[in-house]
Amino acid sequence: MPELKNKKRRKLKIVLAGGGTGGHFYPLLAVAVEFQILAAQQNIDLDLFYLGTASTKYYNLFLKNNIVVKKTLAGKFRRTLSLSNLFDLIKFAIGFLQSLWHLFWIMPDAVFSKGGPGALSVVFAAVVYRIPVFIHESDSVSGLTNVISAKFSKAIFIAFKENAKSFNQNRNVVVSRMLNISSSMPLTIVVGNPIRRYILNDIPKKERAKKILGLNPEIPLLLFLGGSQGAVRINNIVIKNLKSLLSNYQIFHQIGDANYNDFENQINSVLKEIPFKIRSRYFFVDYFYDDFKDILAAADLVISRAGSGAIFEIAAFGKPSILIPLPESASDHQLLNSQIYSSSGAALVMEEKDYFPEHFLNLIESLLLNPEILEKMSVRAKEFSKPEAAKIIAQKIIELT
Repeated sequence: MPELKNKKRRKLKIVLAGGGTGGHFYPLLAVAVEFQILAAQQNIDLDLFYLGTASTKYYNLFLKNNIVVKKTLAGKFRRTLSLSNLFDLIKFAIGFLQSLWHLFWIMPDAVFSKGGPGALSVVFAAVVYRIPVFIHESDSVSGLTNVISAKFSKAIFIAFKENAKSFNQNRNVVVSRMLNISSSMPLTIVVGNPIRRYILNDIPKKERAKKILGLNPEIPLLLFLGGSQGAVRINNIVIKNLKSLLSNYQIFHQIGDANYNDFENQINSVLKEIPFKIRSRYFFVDYFYDDFKDILAAADLVISRAGSGAIFEIAAFGKPSILIPLPESASDHQLLNSQIYSSSGAALVMEEKDYFPEHFLNLIESLLLNPEILEKMSVRAKEFSKPEAAKIIAQKIIELT
């Protein structure tokens, strides 16, 4: 019997939109990789594009992963009255025209928006061309871009189930008909926050990870995370308590690239006053790159801001944590993120207003001296995690386009 001819390859073009910080870009990249894997498995001829603004570091990451980059201008909108909104409105208008131009030539099958500066102009341009829009909201409180974009979206992916109610509203009938959105389609899908596949593959055991990094497996490792931009006040907490911490622990400290030079000068000055024997237990970097998996795997306790990206990565590795939410986060979303996560039993929350050195050091010590508590927190973290988020998003978008 003659072999059947190969099934005709489906062509699919997806535009990714977002921008601002690593909290937007890394989830986009995670979903992009899953698109590529699924396309290879499902005989799809896939083209991926990124429209938006980003630093060279993030642009290069997209290019490295075979994603075509088209730059657009971005305007950031604030919920409060500000003169800056006027200037950003001009930027938005330019970005919208740029998005119209790029989408006209690409004419994708779908736009996937992660929110953030630059995303809204792409979403509006997609609506003009009747291109299906899909969005993802990482936090427990929706960002302004996603609040607006949701009204034009075919499906909405969310990280926290508690945020579903903010999207469960009556859809504009005109918009729904224009975009051919079925009223029976689920409006929101709880998926968690997308995490890059390479981070989740072959996670080493804690003891092995410490050996890979050249650390002492007998000494507890504290991991301080401040996000892609860094956290100045967390950095200051480390500086003020460094000698006490190094007396008992090893430290990996991610300080962010925004204030790297200033911090480097401060920390080197402090390290000079610390005996060399314990000084060598301290390591700091601007940002973790390919070694992030090993560092997170090696940690006994993580002290971090409460952005969604950090929370879901910590949870995926089953790491006990102390979360210090950023007080100035939009709509106080980091505080709510941390409260939701800590209510699962996976973390403790320490607000900045409640911080004082003795309490902070005692909190760390009380956790590390109680392995049973750490184990329970680890189990709860794993239960909270949703490592398949990126794959689910990519598969759903393929199914719905």
